[in-house]
Parts: sequence; C-alpha cells; structure tokens
Amino acid sequence: LGENNIGDVGGKALAKALETNQALRSFNLAENKVGAEGAKALGKALETNETLQVANLRKNSIGNDGGKALAKALQSNRTLQKLTYVNSQT
Repeated sequence: LGENNIGDVGGKALAKALETNQALRSFNLAENKVGAEGAKALGKALETNETLQVANLRKNSIGNDGGKALAKALQSNRTLQKLTYVNSQT
C-alpha cells in the first residue's frame, strides 16, 4: 500500500480491519499522507491486535499526537516487533 496517498481515511479503514485481523503480519503505509487522525486510529487498533509484527509508517504526516497514540499502543501490544516511523512530520 506504500505511496498510494490513502490519507487519514485509508489509515482509519486499515485500523478498522486490524481490530479483527487474524492473518495480516505486516503492512507498508510509507508515504501515504496518513495524518494524526489516521495514526490515532491505527494506534487504538494496535492496542488489541495480536497478529501484526511489522508496520511501516515512514514519511507520513503523523505528527506528535499520532506518535503519542502509536507509543501508547506499544505499551500493551506484545506482537509488534518493528514499527518504522521516521520522517513522519506535521
């Protein structure tokens, strides 16, 4: 899904799918214009997701609030092994 400009709408849609996901092990949302709202939704989904191991959110517009939501998810998520979040600015 990298470089497809899915934005917050796509980020929220993926987050909804992650809530019931039992198969997806990794996703690449690099350079997709995902903002804070999309990142917050993804963070909330990652709090309970038990299958995802790798998430690439490189070069999005996640900002501080989105970053905080992802960090919070890492406190309870025990399966995510790699989260790439570089150059994700406002």
